[in-house]
Amino acid sequence: MDVPPIERPIHPDQKSVDLDLDSYFQYKPERDCPNDVRNALLVVMALIAAATFQVGLHPPGGVWQDTTKDHGVNHEAGTAILGSYPHNCRVFYFFNTIAFATSIYVILFLLFPFPFFPEVLIGLVSFSVAYGISTTSNLHGAACLNRELVILTILIPLAAMSYRSYVLHFKTVDLGRPGPEVRFK
Repeated sequence: MDVPPIERPIHPDQKSVDLDLDSYFQYKPERDCPNDVRNALLVVMALIAAATFQVGLHPPGGVWQDTTKDHGVNHEAGTAILGSYPHNCRVFYFFNTIAFATSIYVILFLLFPFPFFPEVLIGLVSFSVAYGISTTSNLHGAACLNRELVILTILIPLAAMSYRSYVLHFKTVDLGRPGPEVRFK
């Protein structure tokens, strides 16, 4: 016996059960509370920071169990297997560190005017230092991490945040010259 589905509106404007999931889950300022959006971003950024930190501690592939100098890849026991392949290691840690640094910057940005910000700042700076130390110590003897890579991966999120501040500044400041009106969405 076929029972027809119960049709009930999921959203007050919606008349049927069919959902356009892409538009339903997109951010809509008239529907979504800014506080809820901020909380969701904090959760997502904290998960990204935790995942990238964990990968910094335990790189993919694990660590070598023995010391070998006679194969195509020389390695020492206790060092990361990924560290034996410098190109792959550079690419992996480049993107991993960008994700980590960006998540830390966004967390700081979202928590800036709130109470206990200095304590959060101390915690996140300590977390970042621990990430830097753990990634370099696990790759002892590996040629995949260098100063330029670390500086670049820290500067890219800073540049993105600076660009965002620059765009927001010009969005709200009247430049006092004639021309087409520019609107940012």
